[in-house]
Amino acid sequence: MTTRKARWFAVVDEATRWIEHMTTTPNAAALYSARLSRVRAMMTEQGVDALVVSVGFDLPYLTGYHAMPLERLTALVVTARKATLVVPRLESPRVTHFDTVFDLVAWGETEDPVAITAALIGSGHRVAVGDQMWSRFLVALLRHLPGREYVRSVDVVG
Repeated sequence: MTTRKARWFAVVDEATRWIEHMTTTPNAAALYSARLSRVRAMMTEQGVDALVVSVGFDLPYLTGYHAMPLERLTALVVTARKATLVVPRLESPRVTHFDTVFDLVAWGETEDPVAITAALIGSGHRVAVGDQMWSRFLVALLRHLPGREYVRSVDVVG
């Protein structure tokens, strides 16, 4: 194994240990709750009605869950009232569910996860979308929610 590859594996191992520690510590729920509170405050300040983040950095930052980059939609929908994590049923056992922080909706193979996500967004007009969300899901979301204004999530998550 090359030195560069060995360093990369060491970094991944350290990150994995940190993630496991953060999602199992007693204060993890309080940490994610505080982060979501800050996001909601920024949403209000920016006039954003809903936030949708998918695979990428924002999802684990807000929930502790690192989604697998699959062809199936995983999305966190945050509104003023609640946060809901939408995951494929086959992935749901991997989620450390903090029920005081977010709801969990595990969708099955015959369900439309984009329709579920759109229903969670509801009547919100201004929607912030994560930069790493796959375009195929965003295009499908646009069909479900025409006439909305879409902005980047970086404006509310940071």
